[in-house]
Amino acid sequence: MGKVAQDEEPGEFLSVASPMHIHEINSKSTYKLFKRLQYEFSQQISLRLLLSTYDSIHVHPNHKEPSFSTVVRYKNTFPDRSETSSLVQPSYTLEKRHPRYFHRIFIHGRDDRQPVPTTDLREYPYYNIVRLSVGCTGTLITPSFVLTAAHCVHDGKKFKEHINLLKVEILHRINYRIHYVNEIIVPNTWLGARNDPPTFQSAYDYAVIKLQKPVTGRTSFTPLYVPGPVISDEIYFLGYSWYTYLQLWKSECSGWGSRVWYHGNILVSHCDTVVGNSGASVYLEDRRTNHRRLIGVLSSSSKTTGNNVSSQVTLTSLLTANKLNEICSIISPEGENHGVCTPQTNDKDPVYTRLPLYG
Repeated sequence: MGKVAQDEEPGEFLSVASPMHIHEINSKSTYKLFKRLQYEFSQQISLRLLLSTYDSIHVHPNHKEPSFSTVVRYKNTFPDRSETSSLVQPSYTLEKRHPRYFHRIFIHGRDDRQPVPTTDLREYPYYNIVRLSVGCTGTLITPSFVLTAAHCVHDGKKFKEHINLLKVEILHRINYRIHYVNEIIVPNTWLGARNDPPTFQSAYDYAVIKLQKPVTGRTSFTPLYVPGPVISDEIYFLGYSWYTYLQLWKSECSGWGSRVWYHGNILVSHCDTVVGNSGASVYLEDRRTNHRRLIGVLSSSSKTTGNNVSSQVTLTSLLTANKLNEICSIISPEGENHGVCTPQTNDKDPVYTRLPLYG
């Protein structure tokens, strides 16, 4: 298993301050805060340098996001099963990844991940987080539909082998139950992105799974939301990991340290991730009002290099107006009935004051 970073940040980020400046800091707590801020500042600088390199080299200047009319559904429909659901058993039928992928934990600085207590799993929003038998995470966005990452079920050319055996493990009271799949839908743009570099494939890395039987006992679901060009609120995701079976984890990171990129399709951040988190929904939460919104799907963690800077970043497929329209058309009318698909308003847009004209 990959070595998890310790509490001390990498040494190269500590060499900025001279010994004389460090000597002036007498308080130990103040010194730790200073190191933390210094590390986060260095991470943001490296992130901006990397993205400026990508913007200038890889993104074609004439590239535009496909219009809604060109986004079509690519479906795989499965026959109905006689049994509805059963008590879950540890199943790894489809987990045939290369072993080296099961030894990766991506920590940026201090490990900020927190295990969700078992007593909280029956509460919103935790009870909407599901685990796919392929080893990914998904989220119930309505009683019948699960949002996850496209690469968990589709390789860009075809659906994965034995995908008809896919099972969705969902918490039911004190146990997990297996729910079978009726239909899997990936966007046509995911197929078109298979020739792009892996970083840009994350832009369309989302899929919708329709369950054969709706899940009961769920009354609250998180609204889908298209974020603005600048994210200032806290972001976090809830996901399962490969090394702690059915243990849910919460990973938080600051929106200020992230950047919306690639025509608003990708969020580049330094959120702590681990194999198994793919497909987890990324939430935007206002600390003042506790208002929670779903803004994207966790895609992957990628090592990027540019301008002589190397860094590990987390890539999220952000919701855009086109993606939102497509997903809402798939889950309609459940999306409207449960308040998931609502008219979009960007509360970060500037407010203009109109003055009356006289004369």
